[in-house]
Amino acid sequence: MHGGRITCHETMRKSQSTITSYLDDAPVAREVISKQSWLWTGINVVMAIFFALAAFVQINDPDPYIWIPIYLIPCLLCCAIVWSRDAVDQLYWRVTAAVHMGFSILGIVILTFHVGGLHMKQGFFNPLGLEEGRELFGLLIALGWTLLCWFSGHIMTTCSAGKLSILTGVTVLLGMLPLTMWGTCYQSNFKHCDDML
Repeated sequence: MHGGRITCHETMRKSQSTITSYLDDAPVAREVISKQSWLWTGINVVMAIFFALAAFVQINDPDPYIWIPIYLIPCLLCCAIVWSRDAVDQLYWRVTAAVHMGFSILGIVILTFHVGGLHMKQGFFNPLGLEEGRELFGLLIALGWTLLCWFSGHIMTTCSAGKLSILTGVTVLLGMLPLTMWGTCYQSNFKHCDDML
């Protein structure tokens, strides 16, 4: 402290000692965070597989040059998280994710108006009955997962162990949902799934 002021170095030293003493006093909290960390890595493996499969099936799409990158970029972002859990804090990850999210938001806006217009004209109730509706939901999944990854570091450091367990459970369910739904459509005979593969 210089003349009644606390320097940045002293503040950092105090906060580090507080964190260290907290972790020393709470091995259970450290164990919970470690379990969430491994679950987070595992669910990113699942999502990387989902996005890789989604990119692969776009080969037969009329405009694969748009849709393959839309799914391949989140796949690579998930792979980066699997490779290094702190990849989300790296500049390359943040810039790539920000650009992808910007294009996803633009696509969501365009497709929402397009699907809404077709709904008004033709009276479609189920948006998954339209290719554009499925594309819209694909963009929503890609954007939602990228946003979740973007804020994962903040969530892991600010939530209590109890809230973190609940959030991890919700994240696992959300991560399994796209693959489960896709598998259901592939195995079942739903009309809106006829041209998925």
